[in-house]
Amino acid sequence: LVLTSLPADQIPDLVRTQGLQFNLVHDTDNQIAEQLGVYSKIHPLWQLVAGVDADVSFPATFAVAQNGAVVYDFVSEDLESFFQVRDVLTAVYSVKDIRQIA
Repeated sequence: LVLTSLPADQIPDLVRTQGLQFNLVHDTDNQIAEQLGVYSKIHPLWQLVAGVDADVSFPATFAVAQNGAVVYDFVSEDLESFFQVRDVLTAVYSVKDIRQIA
């Protein structure tokens, strides 16, 4: 699932033209991003990172367990760092292992 501030009416065209195989959801006024702590009206990204001139959220990756708990999070505050796949998989498999023990 990808949250985007792209206007909702543009999402179907993007999915079709790019052949995306995942869901894109319009995040109205960055409400969800703000709740996740990756968007702030008070400290917008464009004030913190040179070259950004749009009101957008920080790129972020979250892994959420079936019970809604966030088991992994990564925020690219410099727009240059990336999450590590191994770290995401470790978090996801740890949740699976806990569920098997219970």
